[in-house]
Order: sequence, then structure tokens, then C-alpha cells
Amino acid sequence: QTAASGSVETKETKGKADKKRPAKDDGLAGVAAGAGGIYTETFLHKAGYQAIELVRLTNRSPLLWVRVDPQGVYGGRISVFQPDACLAEQLFHDGDACAQVEALRALAERPLRIQGSVKITTVYDAAVTELPARLIGDCLRGSPALHTALPHTPAVRAQAALCMAQWQNNKAPASKDSINPNAWVGVNLLIQYFKERFYHNGIFIPVSFDRVSIKKNESEIAAETKTEGGAGQTKRSEQDDYLYIDGLSEEEREKAIQETDEALLEEDEEYRVRMAVVTAIASVRAKDGMTPPAVVRFLETLLKSGDSAVGAVGQDNTSEASIAGEEKKLNPLPVVASAVLSEALFAVCHVNVSPAIVVDPATGRQVRSKAQHPLHSLVTNCQRWVEWELYRESIRMDAEQEIGSGIGGGCHDSAAACAIAALSTLAILRQTTTNQSMEKDGSEVATGAKFYMNIFDEEPRRSDVTRAACAQAVACVCC
Repeated sequence: QTAASGSVETKETKGKADKKRPAKDDGLAGVAAGAGGIYTETFLHKAGYQAIELVRLTNRSPLLWVRVDPQGVYGGRISVFQPDACLAEQLFHDGDACAQVEALRALAERPLRIQGSVKITTVYDAAVTELPARLIGDCLRGSPALHTALPHTPAVRAQAALCMAQWQNNKAPASKDSINPNAWVGVNLLIQYFKERFYHNGIFIPVSFDRVSIKKNESEIAAETKTEGGAGQTKRSEQDDYLYIDGLSEEEREKAIQETDEALLEEDEEYRVRMAVVTAIASVRAKDGMTPPAVVRFLETLLKSGDSAVGAVGQDNTSEASIAGEEKKLNPLPVVASAVLSEALFAVCHVNVSPAIVVDPATGRQVRSKAQHPLHSLVTNCQRWVEWELYRESIRMDAEQEIGSGIGGGCHDSAAACAIAALSTLAILRQTTTNQSMEKDGSEVATGAKFYMNIFDEEPRRSDVTRAACAQAVACVCC
């Protein structure tokens, strides 16, 4: 082992410092993002090393990884303790999704208290204790799995997001106000992934539920096959004959469409990972049980911006009067992005914040700050979403009564229900963490049961999901 000094490093990576521009506080800046160290502002190693390459240097086992009873024949619980490097090999080499999830959940618990001390503390200036989170982050961000040369499936990457939150909660600092740049590695990696995939120029990119792939023409396939037909080349697969159209530039896209022989439409499950990341970020806690301020800012930005696919007033939610006598046609199976909004609203229920504790200059006692409550912005945004979703639901009900198709707006109902659940939860939390009355801006009505009872008893009746959310809110407020 090259660990006598406790570190493995090179001259190229040691002692360098990059000039950084001050990060814009747009709600997605993370916690102490861009602080000094071997990682860049995008949390990539400055020398180009991936986490699996770094963790391999700490491996003291001759084995890659070990799995006991991979088929699940034995009904009991089996615990196998392996080094982090073995779990990394299992995550990126084993083609079984169950094995990958097992490796992720084991990495989320590292380092274990029973692990013996090792001489290696840093590898190329990267802390060994952070490598499990870096491995989970590489899986989440789409680093190719070595058994297929493709990223992990969305289902596995969604589990990686939740495991990242678990790792962060296990290694969280004592206070939510900690400014240690190494204390919130998990939150920073989750927010960075969200910025890379769904955030551009200050707005959230709408969710796409499908991707279009086109097949190359026969002459191009024959030319590539002839070029790659040399000795030692891997056999060309059928998947190599297709291209994703969203990965091409405008000029290349136009040319490819003209020359293509076939176009296919497939489901893009990246939105599942997006929903898991939002839930994971909202679930992060410090040791004192409080949500970090960066997480609150992230959720505020998410609810303020919303999704352009949700906020736009489309054909299915435009009032009859605005159509000026034209016949209204309702898409029987609309595809909407409200599922992601519903997940974001429901994730707000995980937030736990309270006003800061300050010293009263008159008495010298510690009291809660009388400044604006940290939940004020979230409560206001949730209330706006409740009003907007109830309005959309009313328009859909009017359209359904006129058309009488019997399909209804069942695919839209979860957004209003989640908005009501989020609003009632935040209102109760705000009321129980301060003695001050709520600001006189209309948000104080959300703390009373009458607000939700009026929605429940409204005529014509709301959907069953919305009324169930109102009933639950009334029970929580009264109890």
C-alpha cells in the first residue's frame, strides 16, 4: 500500500487553486458551493479522476466483490461487510439491478463504526470518507456502468438519490447553520444534478416524457461497420444503428431527419429520477432535526418557477367563455407534467424549520426571533398553487359536464391534493414554532379548518382526491 504518509497525491493536483466567480444565489447554489479543495464548482475532480478510480486505491482485498445468495433463495437476512472499493465494483460492474441497489444502500451507511482505521485518509487530495457519497453521486449523474457502457437505469438512479439523502443525514453536522464546506457534500451533489439536468438560464426545463430516436440510413451503417471491422473490435450491436434526436445540433438534426429510414418514440423515465431527487433534497436534516437553509431556498425556487408545462393555460384548462363560441375539444388522454409538480409540493411536507434563537438585549434571555418566519415564502407559494390547481380543476369539471365523455381529469387531481397537504402541513408547522400571528397577506386563512371545509363543501363537488386531502387537513388542524 502506498499509504505510509496517509495520502496519495500528485504534483499536478496538490496546491492548486482555481479562480472562482461568486456563485449567484438563485436557490440552487447549494451549501458552501464552490469552496476550495480538489473538486471544481461542478463537483468534478480537478485531475479528472472518478470516484471509482480513487476508491480502488484504498482496496486491500484481492476480490472485486462478493454476493451471497444472489437469487434470494434463502429466506433469512444475510449481512456481508465489504470494503468501499468492493461495493463500488458491485455498483458499476454487476448487471443485476438488485445488486446495484444493495451496493447503494450499503454505501449510504459508510463509514461504519466497526470499520478499523486505515492509513489512507486522502487519495489525490480527495477525502476517503467522502468517496461513498462521490460514488453514489456518479451513479446518480449518469456515469456509465462498466457492464453495459451505459448509465444505470432510472429506477436505480432514483434509489441513488434517496441513498444520497440517507448518507447526508448520517453524516450531517450538529446545526443546520454549519458553514463547513465538507458538511453538506450530499446536498451539494443532489442540487448539482438538478442544475445540470433541469435548470437553465434561471428557469426550470419542462419535463419530457418521451424521446425520439431515428435509425441511420443503410449506407451510413455500412460505412461504420466497414471502419470498425478491424481486428480486436467489439461486435457492433443493433442499438448502435439508432440516434437520439435531442442529442444532435439543429443542423445535424435536420439532416438526420431527411436521411433517416425509421423513427421510434420511447418513454423517457428521467422524470422519475427528478421526483426522487426533489424528495431526497427535502428530506435532508441536520443533527438538530432542522432543514438546512439551502434546501428551503431550493424548494422556494422550485415552487416559484414551477413548470412551464404546468403553468401554461392549455386547451384542457381554458374557460369556455374565452373560446368565443368555438367547439371545445378535450384530449381524452392528456399528457401533463403535473406529476412532477405534485411530487415537489408533497416533498415540502418534509421541511422542518423554526425561527432563529436570539438573545433579548433587555432581559438577556434566549428568545425566538421576531423576524419574518422562514416558512412564509413557502406558505405563500403553496397557497397560490392551491388556488391555481382548484381553478384548473373547476375548468376541467365544466368541460366534462358539457362533453360528457366520462374520462374526467383523474390524471390532474393529485396536484391539487398535494398542494392542499403541503399548505396545511406548513401552516401547522408555522403556527407551532412561533407565537406571532401570521402576516396579513391572506396566508393566515390556511391555519384554520374553515378554509379546507369550504373547499370540501364547495358545489359542484370537487374530485374525491381533493376532498380527501381537505378532510385530512381539517383533522390535522383540529387535532
